[in-house]
Formats: sequence, structure tokens, C-alpha cells
Amino acid sequence: MSLSLRIAVIDDDDEIRLALDDLLSSFSHVVKCYADGSAFLEDQGEFQPDMIVTDYHMPGITGIETIRRLRASGNSTPVILITAFANETARKEAIGVGCLALLKKPFDPNELIRLIEGAAGSCPPHHA
Repeated sequence: MSLSLRIAVIDDDDEIRLALDDLLSSFSHVVKCYADGSAFLEDQGEFQPDMIVTDYHMPGITGIETIRRLRASGNSTPVILITAFANETARKEAIGVGCLALLKKPFDPNELIRLIEGAAGSCPPHHA
């Protein structure tokens, strides 16, 4: 992929964050990782992502609540939600907050890359 995106990764699992950082960075994306939704929301003035990949279940502010707060503030950044518990409730909530996709952990890394590449056309490139 030739388009470099700024991607926020939000997950309370250190191994998942590191794996996603490595994967997305290998495709020349600029990645910033957060251990929870609060840390991401507090950093909004500093890092403006083109796309967000967030876990659904996290202590404190969940991925869904993080997205709700973004949407309430007028932020329409595309979001891919990931979860180990992809049930009908999670799917409905993901659709309700306008997520691009809900991926069940463990997911195929190629599927995540395909989703990001597919959405990249709707993401304006950042300018460093």
C-alpha cells in the first residue's frame, strides 16, 4: 500500500498492541498505541489519527464508549473494532457507532490490512 496513514491502536493487552504496531508499521503506517480509551481521548490534541483500531472490552472506558465520545464531539474517524467476544450485541453496538468492521480475535492480519486498505480512499492523507 502506498498511502501512509496515522493509525491509533487502543488495546489493554500489551502483546496485542505490540503485534498491531509491528504489523501496521511494516506497511509504512504511523502508529501510536494506547493502553485504554482514556489515554487515547486525552491525547486527541496531540495525535490526530486517520483511522482507529480499538479493542471492545477494556477496563475503564470501553472501545464502544471511546467511539461514542468521539462521535459526540463530531469526530468521524473510521474505526475497526476488535474483540474476543464477537456476539450479536457487540455487532449491533459496532454498527450503531458507525464502525467499519468488527473483527473477532484472533483475526487474520491480512483481513485487517484489507479493511484498512479498503477504507484508505476515504481517509485524507496526513501531512507531516
